[in-house]
Amino acid sequence: MTARDVDDYDALMRRLVAANANVKRLRTRVALHVLKRGLAVPVDALPA
Repeated sequence: MTARDVDDYDALMRRLVAANANVKRLRTRVALHVLKRGLAVPVDALPA
């Protein structure tokens, strides 16, 4: 997942996970290094 900043990420997690009554705990590890740019996801062709 990509977020604009930490505040944006926190808001997303609150909306998707923290507000869920079934979630007791949430642990997050944030990577601050860019590994990929863009929205394309490389997918190998499936064998026929």
